[in-house]
Amino acid sequence: LAWAGSGTFAFGERRPIPSARGSGDRFRPAGSACSRTRAGVRLHRPVAMTVAMESSSKDVDGEGATSKSAATPLMASPGVSSVDGSQPMDVNMDSAFGLLDEWLASWRTFPLCTKLCAWFGVAQFVLSVFVLGVFGISDSYTVTDPSALYHITNARNMLLPAFVVEAARALTSFGSVIRLKGYPVSVGVMTEYMIKISMYSLMSCFDGGLVSVNARAFGATRPVYTLRFLEWSMTVPIILVLNNLPFIGTVPGIVFARRIAPSLLATSGYVIASWVALVTPSAVGGWILIVVVFAAFGATVVDQMMMVEGLRDTTTDFKFKLFVVVTKDVIFSIYGVIYMLGIVNGLTPRQEQLFYTYGDVMLKVAQVSSLVILRNWQDLVIVQKKIQGQISRSKEDTARLIRKANALMLSMDCDGVITGWNEHLASCSKISEAVAKGKYLQDLVASECRMAVLNGLQQCRNGFCADR
Repeated sequence: LAWAGSGTFAFGERRPIPSARGSGDRFRPAGSACSRTRAGVRLHRPVAMTVAMESSSKDVDGEGATSKSAATPLMASPGVSSVDGSQPMDVNMDSAFGLLDEWLASWRTFPLCTKLCAWFGVAQFVLSVFVLGVFGISDSYTVTDPSALYHITNARNMLLPAFVVEAARALTSFGSVIRLKGYPVSVGVMTEYMIKISMYSLMSCFDGGLVSVNARAFGATRPVYTLRFLEWSMTVPIILVLNNLPFIGTVPGIVFARRIAPSLLATSGYVIASWVALVTPSAVGGWILIVVVFAAFGATVVDQMMMVEGLRDTTTDFKFKLFVVVTKDVIFSIYGVIYMLGIVNGLTPRQEQLFYTYGDVMLKVAQVSSLVILRNWQDLVIVQKKIQGQISRSKEDTARLIRKANALMLSMDCDGVITGWNEHLASCSKISEAVAKGKYLQDLVASECRMAVLNGLQQCRNGFCADR
């Protein structure tokens, strides 16, 4: 394509950019990958474009003449000038700095708890790598209780039907003409179930997988299933995203992603750090990690509540959405209590592992079920609005067809009061629609025809058709 004229279009705005030749201007396509900077427009990546130059010059006779140069393909890249290479173009390729500026601008607007989530997330990963690198992990644990693997297999089998249902839901929603909110929720729930089923299958087939001794526990020797914590590190952030999806329609997606990114970082961090705290031989490092883990969890809870409260006035069904978020925090808090009870020997090793095994199936699936209820309700509202819109458009189309039809057409209610009077009837009768509407038909016809009209109307009311 070629752009020629007196300005440039970027995001719908027309901003003149001096051309390299004469008094003409060059254009940048509105669809090019560009972003705003203080200096003007900046391209994010090299974009192949065609530039058409328009310049004015005086001919030998002194008369004004306008000439256009041929459209010339150009690759916007560093070091490339204008079409003839004489002047540099207004193109800057440092898109990374532009994105960094946007993130920094968003960071300054975040509340303190959101910033704490980011710092806690980084701190947990750094401390976990340091503790593992310096102190290693505890001795391996041999699973001797056959019932432990049985319960793991049973939990996996309980998740299979739920996975099939969500997969069917996702497939039926894919490519739907109506844009439903349930599709991303179905994909997220299906992904969570798939991860759980995969990890439980590995634990069932390989005697629990990589199992270590709980180095922080008092009393009886306790197992720490590494695959279980690996599963949590992936599914818990997914559950966090699913809980926030009901609010995503209130703000742009990229803004929403930036807002929840610190919470996701802290969530993944405290799951991994909680595993390192149990398997490291260093008591000091382990307890420091436990303190940081619970502080990070508290920061994520406060951050979620503040985010939800900030969207109170911009979302519908706020109370139910708040209930979903609170339910998630309560369930995660129960896991934290069981985690500490296992350390202080408040539960037997079997009781602790049974809770983790069936808690993943029962509690978390029940919490996700509340998301499914919310999803179905939102989809029902969307479908209802879609149907109402179709009915409204159908009525409008029918009314337009009657109004413009090349036939004499009118409409009346059960009492014989005229409610519609099309244009062709108005043209033939010389009675406008404004005059006819609200009157009785017999009042608009000649006196000798009124009795016939009344008889015809009466027959219509009785369900019979007039002979003529």
